[in-house]
Amino acid sequence: MAYDIKQSFLNLARYNERVNQEMYAVLSALTGRARKQVAGSWFGSIHGILNHIIICDINWLKPVSYTHLTLPTMQ
Repeated sequence: MAYDIKQSFLNLARYNERVNQEMYAVLSALTGRARKQVAGSWFGSIHGILNHIIICDINWLKPVSYTHLTLPTMQ
């Protein structure tokens, strides 16, 4: 069986989308105050971690995206 790089990237994209949806579903139950509370992590808080994830997703997807990226926002 030959390695199909396109299928591999499609699988990774589907996984990324699913994990992001699950993560946002869980984290949407937090208040803004709880999300921004200092947690002692590298990025300071859950909010900081989410910001980092979004920035990484945008930067990784820019070169291959032909459409406008729509990302969830948390206030």
